[in-house]
Amino acid sequence: MDTIKTQYTKALLTCLALAVIVAGVAYAQSEEITLVGEINDAYQLVADNEVYDIDDTPLGDDLAQNYISVRVKVTGTVQQGEELRIIRVKSFESVDE
Repeated sequence: MDTIKTQYTKALLTCLALAVIVAGVAYAQSEEITLVGEINDAYQLVADNEVYDIDDTPLGDDLAQNYISVRVKVTGTVQQGEELRIIRVKSFESVDE
């Protein structure tokens, strides 16, 4: 029969294994991508008929506030939010039509 210490150790190792799996899935979902699209007046990037909320970072704020209606090439990581995709901007530049 397992002692309480053994049961605790097994439970702790199980939780640790689950945390590693969840972290791996989160990492896989946030690979860096490059998108070309336009910034709308709702501070979103519209690219390939998809809408991405721009994450609240200094670089993202610069993009969202100063490039409305401008065609841009954005590199960043995308996370799936509850309703929308969210892009964390790593770099961006305006591009010709």
